[in-house]
Amino acid sequence: MSNYKAIVSRFEQTDIQENSDILKSILLNVAIITQEYRLGNLSKENFNDLHSLLNTRSFHQIGIGISLKETYPDVETNKETFAGSIYKKYHRLKSDYKEFLFYSSEINEYIVHYNETNMINYLERWKIAFRTETAKTVNKSESLNNFRKMDDEELKNIQQSILDDVKESKVESISELLKIYFGLAQFSQMGLMLVGENGEWRESFKDNLLFLSKIEKFPDFDEEAMHSFSSEEDYQWMKKEYQIYETEVSLVKFKKIRKLVFEESINAEQRSFLINYDYGDSNIIEEFCSDEMIEKYILKERNTADNLWQYFRSGLNYFISSGKVSKNDIENAIHKINSKKSSVKGKIDNFKINQLLDFFKNIQY
Repeated sequence: MSNYKAIVSRFEQTDIQENSDILKSILLNVAIITQEYRLGNLSKENFNDLHSLLNTRSFHQIGIGISLKETYPDVETNKETFAGSIYKKYHRLKSDYKEFLFYSSEINEYIVHYNETNMINYLERWKIAFRTETAKTVNKSESLNNFRKMDDEELKNIQQSILDDVKESKVESISELLKIYFGLAQFSQMGLMLVGENGEWRESFKDNLLFLSKIEKFPDFDEEAMHSFSSEEDYQWMKKEYQIYETEVSLVKFKKIRKLVFEESINAEQRSFLINYDYGDSNIIEEFCSDEMIEKYILKERNTADNLWQYFRSGLNYFISSGKVSKNDIENAIHKINSKKSSVKGKIDNFKINQLLDFFKNIQY
């Protein structure tokens, strides 16, 4: 209960006061994970095994859902994972939990590692997980578990309906998309994927992935599970498509924040993103040293020299060690600013310029 109260206190009350279902989900998550942790079943060593249960209401994942043992009786399954035991213990044996069960990566991190929880992320993921359209698609995917009782036409219609939902972007999170994808991939392995010849059915997943408006961390499945469930090729295909999308989005974000360095202040998270994200020939010092940028942002009234001072101060060691900044670059910047600094009249503006110049002059290479 102390964990539950601590987590709920981190919400804005307006976010949860009209939705008791969120509180029920939080309570169940806290109760189950806390109990398993205190019983010694969950530890920091097997904590990452929970990934297949996180931020979703569909627990149709590698190792959870269609039983490979049933499909391929000769295959020896590996030792039951912790996620598998949780699924069996609380989802099969305690069906009354199902309506509100939602395991959050933020809440689990708080309980096991005492990491701060981001309730904005929690709310977004909870709302996506409980979305009607997403749930309908997930339910269709789960209904495929009863394929042995269907005829070919019935199975084909359900598979086509799932693909239509995916094409229409009704699945709004990467984790849900992956679960549906892996479910169909298993039918492909069994020779029972009745729509989309020659693997063409995969293209709709690629398109949906590219148009997702929110990026989650692409889940890593442990190597042992990958091989035992013969899904490695499918996993690598989806991961590659995700990385293409992630790179495109990150590049847009990078350019946007780089512009903010010159125009207004950026926060610590944005500064860290810029310093750690390296786009080939991108060189902020070289860009900064151009006459156009110095005239536009430094040698003017209400200049932003202090933004650049803060940014360079936090990241210059990286720039120097990576070879992106040389002594000549800095000397060139100092010379260009000094040659026209007299045109700036304001005392505060001059203070900010001098602060930046002093920093450049004291750099140790």
